Amino acid sequence: MSQHSSRSIKILGIIATTVAVTAFADAQERKNFFIPNELNMELKVKAAYNNERVFFRFEWPAEQGSIYHDYIHFQGGKWVTTQGSAPGIHPQRLYEDRVSFLLDDGSVRYFDTAGGFVTVHEQMRFLSNQAPAEEVQKHPYIGGKLKQRDVRKYVPETRSSADWRDVRSTEELDALRKAGVFLDLWMWRSHRGGPIGYADDQWVLQYRNDDAGKAAFSDNWDAEKRQPRVMYDPDRVGFEALRWDDVIKHKLGAKDIYYITPEMAKPFDPSYKWKEGDTVPRRLLRVPEGSRGDIKAQGAWQDGIWRVDMTRLLDTGNPDDKALRDRRRYTIAFAVHKDYTGSRWHYVSLPLMVGMGVEADLVAHNFKESEAPWESIPWTTVNLFYPGQVTWDWLVSSSHAGAADLLQGQSCATCHTPELLGSYAAQHELRDDLNRHWYWTLASGMIFAGGLSLAGVLAAKRRV
Repeated sequence: MSQHSSRSIKILGIIATTVAVTAFADAQERKNFFIPNELNMELKVKAAYNNERVFFRFEWPAEQGSIYHDYIHFQGGKWVTTQGSAPGIHPQRLYEDRVSFLLDDGSVRYFDTAGGFVTVHEQMRFLSNQAPAEEVQKHPYIGGKLKQRDVRKYVPETRSSADWRDVRSTEELDALRKAGVFLDLWMWRSHRGGPIGYADDQWVLQYRNDDAGKAAFSDNWDAEKRQPRVMYDPDRVGFEALRWDDVIKHKLGAKDIYYITPEMAKPFDPSYKWKEGDTVPRRLLRVPEGSRGDIKAQGAWQDGIWRVDMTRLLDTGNPDDKALRDRRRYTIAFAVHKDYTGSRWHYVSLPLMVGMGVEADLVAHNFKESEAPWESIPWTTVNLFYPGQVTWDWLVSSSHAGAADLLQGQSCATCHTPELLGSYAAQHELRDDLNRHWYWTLASGMIFAGGLSLAGVLAAKRRV
């Protein structure tokens, strides 16, 4: 083959490859996804209870323990907020680590076999097909009554079809709530609650709802004035603001002031001579009130390991909590956010049974003292996996080969290991782009084959 023909083939091959790679990259950007390098991780859990309270202890590996979340800094003569949740790793690495779990007493159908998947549905926020904010706001219930702009977790019983819009009547939703058909959600956040010793308390029914009362954090951003609501009080902490360089480079540790509470703050003074890079946290931490403040928690990161403790009354007496009782079993499903990731870019577990003093996947050990005897309680290791964009609607559709078995009560764990689920979820998230990629590869291959044929003809003519 001539040098000219060989060069032609190389050029055609480069063009074909470039077309395929570019198309795939563009598709990924449109898809709004990020698949982690590791599709699985281990979470270690212990549980215990006495006559009044239940206790959970968690450990998991994290390369960096992220305690930073949402800041406002002075830049170019104006106050600028940091970006919120983003696909995968936060671009400024300003997103807190978290551990959370959903808890049920058998009231939510399929939760004991499919776990948190029953709460994930098409067009939820941060999915590729997320419902437009304008459409959600026009919905009479989600936008009208709840005043929301996006679709969040809900259990299937609250809809009359697989469409998020088909919300059941208010009377039906009230009946479900009174019957206990909801999931209790415990969530420890390293920034929005961690420094003041609380985890967040929520519940999932027709939406991911907040428990009654006040959260452990509020918004320190005045959207109308485009400035913070409060600043640091120099008489109490010795300065008016943090330095942006210290925040963005994570120079502040757990023992430093990287958060703000009412005890540290005073009303924002716009007349103060603010300097470039002055920074205040966007979240004002406070002691939570009401049912929202039921869960006390402590967390610390050291040597690549997070350790978090959570505790709550066995029975809070609040209608938005699940009561826990001696010698009973409950279903629990865990999730972990780490390495500066938020929203759906996390790791989850299959459902487990937690037994209050009885045999189960995770046994909560009974004790008489006020503090849990952690040293004598063994760890239970739970394998978590990346869930991608697998939704309940897809799992029970004809597109999923195991849909019929799942609807008949067969557990996901009988067919798939967590390792396989992580791999399948990554493939599922890429499915549309893989199809596009396949077509582009086919087209590129045809171009390349055509180039080979043309080069062969040219070479034959040159020999003649």
